[in-house]
Formats: sequence, C-alpha cells, structure tokens
Amino acid sequence: MNDNNIDKDQNIDLPDINEQNINIDLPEVKNKGVNETIININNESKINEIFFFGLLVSFFYVSWLIFEPFWEIIVFSIFIVIVSNPYHKKILSKMNNNETTSALLSTFIVFLFVLIPGFFFTFIIIAQMIDIFPLIVKFFSEKHEYNYYFAKIPTFLTDFYDKGKLYLDAAGVNTNVNILELIKNYIGKVAEFTIQQSQSILANIGSVLINLAFILLTIFFLFRDSDKYVSLIKSIVPMNEEDKSFLIKSSAQGVRAIFLGTIITAFVQGFLGFIAYFMADVKFSFFWGFATFLCSFFPLGGSAIIWLPITIYCFVVNGWLTGLIMLLWGALIITMSDNIIRPIVVGNNANIGTLPLVFSMMGGVPLFGFIGLFVAPVIVINAISILELYKKRISSQN
Repeated sequence: MNDNNIDKDQNIDLPDINEQNINIDLPEVKNKGVNETIININNESKINEIFFFGLLVSFFYVSWLIFEPFWEIIVFSIFIVIVSNPYHKKILSKMNNNETTSALLSTFIVFLFVLIPGFFFTFIIIAQMIDIFPLIVKFFSEKHEYNYYFAKIPTFLTDFYDKGKLYLDAAGVNTNVNILELIKNYIGKVAEFTIQQSQSILANIGSVLINLAFILLTIFFLFRDSDKYVSLIKSIVPMNEEDKSFLIKSSAQGVRAIFLGTIITAFVQGFLGFIAYFMADVKFSFFWGFATFLCSFFPLGGSAIIWLPITIYCFVVNGWLTGLIMLLWGALIITMSDNIIRPIVVGNNANIGTLPLVFSMMGGVPLFGFIGLFVAPVIVINAISILELYKKRISSQN
C-alpha cells in the first residue's frame, strides 16, 4: 500500500470554519457593490441633467438672439391677437371651425380697421411735424413777439406771478432764470430730434412696410395656431391644471384690460383735445390732438403735457375768456375722462391697483421702450397672480 494513500476511516484534522463570519462578510461585500453601482448611476444621471439643461439654455440663448430684432413686433402682435381673440372665436364658429380661413379673415379685419388707419394718421402727423416745429422755434426766437404777447396777459395773472416771485425770493429760491431761453433751447432740441426722426421714417418707408408685413404674418399664425401654443405652454409648465388655467386666464384678461383701457382712454382724450383746439382756433389742431393722444399714455402729466401749454397760449393770444374755457375743458373734461373711461373698460379684469400700475408703466418705458407701457403692467399682474396662488397653497396647507 502506498504511503500517499489515506484510509477512508482515518480522521483528518481541518481548521475550524466560523460560519458566522461567512454569513456577515458576504452581505457586506454585496452591499458595497450595490452602493457603488447606485453612486455611479446617480453621478451619470446628474451629468446627463447638467448637460441637458446646459444644452437647453444654450439653444434658448441663441434662439433669443435670433428673435431679438423682432421681439417688439411679436409682442405687439400677441397683444392684438389676445384683445381680438373673442371676436376671432366667433368668426371661427361661423366658418365651420376652418382655422386657416378664419385666421385670414380676422387678420384682414385687423389690417383694415387697425393698422391701415394707424399708418395713415402717422404719416399725416409726420407731415405736420415737419411744418410746425420750425414755426415754434421761430416763435421763441423772436424776442419782440414775447413782449407783444405778454402785454396781453390778464392783470391778475401777472400780479400772481409777481407775488409768487417775491415769496420765492424771500425763501432764498433763485428766480433770476431766463425761462424763455430755457423753453427755446428745449423746444429747439425737441424740434430737431422730431424732424430727424420724421425724415428718417419717411426715408425708410420700405422698412416700415416690411415691419407691417411681419406684423400681419405674425398675427395670422397666432390666430391660426394660438390654441396649439397655449396647449404647448400648459404641457411644459409643471403646475396643476387649475393653477395653469388661472394664470393664463388672468394674463389674457390683464392684456385686454391694460391694452384696451390705455388705448381707448388715450383716443378719447386726444379726440376731446382736438375738439377744444379746433374750437379755440389753434393752428395745427389735428397735430395737437394726436400729441394729446400720445401724451395720454404717460402716467405722470398725461394729456396735460399738451393741453396746459395750449391753455396758456390761449390766455395770451385769444384772451382770458378763451383761456378760461380751455382750462375748464382740459381739467374737467379731458383729464377727468380718464377716471370715467378706464374703470368702465378695465373693470375688475386687471388684477392691479392704481399705484402699481403707475410705477410699472413708468419703469416699463426705460426697460422695454414704448411697448413697456403695456408689457410691464402685464408682468406685474402675473406676479400678483402667482402671489395669490401661493397664498392659496398656504391656506390649504393650514
């Protein structure tokens, strides 16, 4: 028998195996591997999210650079479509829900009753601007005319001026200021700027017509595809349906209220101003009526920026009776019409108070330009609506 063979019955001493150690070590190794896998997956997911949002921001930024030259046209077209959308819906229902035909018809109506009159009046006003501002500069440049007109000022006004000057001098306020020279320089700069801009518009009539074509094109596609755009926005915004509908509804109501309330009020004030200027035999009364319309958009001063200097002119040139009638008409009719028309048009549709409205319009013009008069209040309305949603959530949690 070979020495290397071992008898089956012979007992072999083996080292003791601790089963408890085996049962503990194996799960630790297994859990460690699972944790490393989870960490790797999380890191990869974070990298994917960072890359995705970086790509998203980059493409949105480049898209903004592409659309930035047309943003005013787009915003103006959106406002027109939102304001006229209820009428477009009626046309759509009568056209058997034919979206393309209804959009064409609605666009043509906007073109016929809004854009064409607007451009027509604009060119008339530009032509009058070119004629009137040299006359104004000439008026303030001829000193002998001042004395002639100042001699016609009523005595009670000159007495009031002299007493006011004495009080100001006693209070240490410098009243030795050549007001006429300041007015002349100011009007000269305004006249020069206005004439340059008017001539620029007339010279670039081609670009004006191109912008008009872009506005019409944008309005048409917004009429046709507005429901799709709204659905797209709803699908992207991570909010419940009730809150999304509330924000969209409040935004649309705010746009209609601000846009219509501002434009209708300005139109009425301009028309009332034109009637007063025409009856007082003020030259270029149509131009001054249009200027009153434009100044009515400004929250501070408003239409008084135009009718008050014309009232002073009427006191000087046409006599105190005409000046007094013009003063009463401007203060009680033109200015007060804002307090009557705007509440009727706006009503409860604009979720914004008077003070926030004034500040938003004042801050919107430096930030967005003239269109900021409409954009900034709508932004503030949306901010207030979001605060209302937050208040609602807090109340429901409590």
